[in-house]
Amino acid sequence: MKLPRHLNLRIEHQPHAVCYETVTQWLEKIDALDACTIEPEDRTQMIATGEVWEISWHPDSPVGSCSVAAATLERALMLACEEP
Repeated sequence: MKLPRHLNLRIEHQPHAVCYETVTQWLEKIDALDACTIEPEDRTQMIATGEVWEISWHPDSPVGSCSVAAATLERALMLACEEP
């Protein structure tokens, strides 16, 4: 399995469920915080399926942190590996 270069990495399934939010509510909150990269087609699929996979990591550089989300773990991993 390929992972992005990282010092630490977290994979979360259904992060919206922790606060009893719908996927749409979670997406609105994430958009307001500008906290995660989400492609339009992934957003549509997450809402349609109710599935959310979020991957967050601190790269081994002074960049800070990165986060991506998608409706499947495979897609989220693919997006994470594409991030700089």
